Amino acid sequence: MRIPEQRVVVTGIGVVTPVGTGREQFWKAILAGECGIRPVRAFDTSGYAAHLGAEVLDFTAAPYFERTDPAKMGRASHLAVAAARLAMNDSGLPASSLDPQRTGVSMGTTSGEAEFIEQFNDIRKQTSDENVAGKVLVRYASHLIPRNIEIGRAHV
Repeated sequence: MRIPEQRVVVTGIGVVTPVGTGREQFWKAILAGECGIRPVRAFDTSGYAAHLGAEVLDFTAAPYFERTDPAKMGRASHLAVAAARLAMNDSGLPASSLDPQRTGVSMGTTSGEAEFIEQFNDIRKQTSDENVAGKVLVRYASHLIPRNIEIGRAHV
């Protein structure tokens, strides 16, 4: 059985990185040889051997959300939704022109919302209540990041 060839068209790019957010800012930083690796600011690294990381700093989620409340999502979803909005803006295509059955998103990310696995671990240290910890753990699942892009699809 021969699989029919299908055409893939990349229409826009959205990047949120330690050296720049948005195609233009990112590209200028790359051409200038900027490095996004610096001392970690998101948490205390004194208990770890490594103290450097590539964090996205000075990022505010609110401008990338219209109707969905970003407080209901973790930081990884904030970055992913922002990248999706930037890609849509870069494409120049109105969202209403897209066929949801023929439109996809390709993205790279972590395995889930890291802040929620950290909350889960903190709760487990403080209590043995599986129900409380479980309510946090379900927010970690790796499928939630692309799901949150889908939730915001009509708004992106």
